[in-house]
Amino acid sequence: ADAVDALRWAAIGGRVGHAYLFAGPDGVGKALLARTLAQAVACGAADRPDPADPCGACRSCRRIARGTHPDVEYWSLATQAAADKIAGKNATLTIETVRRLRASTALRPLEAPRRFAVVDDAVPASGWMTVDLDRITAGTAAPRAVQPPSAAPSLTASVAPAP
Repeated sequence: ADAVDALRWAAIGGRVGHAYLFAGPDGVGKALLARTLAQAVACGAADRPDPADPCGACRSCRRIARGTHPDVEYWSLATQAAADKIAGKNATLTIETVRRLRASTALRPLEAPRRFAVVDDAVPASGWMTVDLDRITAGTAAPRAVQPPSAAPSLTASVAPAP
């Protein structure tokens, strides 16, 4: 609850950080929290009583819920396999996937005030590993907080199981 409250206050104050790591057991709502945060920031409803609560009905909220918003991308082993046409071969995100993620987060947002990259499967079963998006290194898997270019504000939310 403390982490959710901290995110609420960040959204209300317009001080959402550029990267978050949501870690915990499977099924607790890490991906839902990442999606809701993206909706709260991108929500187009001006008359919301609480700026931390997305309306869920505006075009941005609906597109994020459907996974079709151009400024919200989801990265996982499944999307990597679909992009590389290598079903289930890798247990971690590949360097090529991280390079695509880095290129994507460098783009300016098209519709929302920021771009969002939600990375699922960020931590392999063998333990914690980090990706420095400024210095891409081999054998890495979970995005570490990095400052995106100031002209292209983005947010990376990584969804990972607890260590």
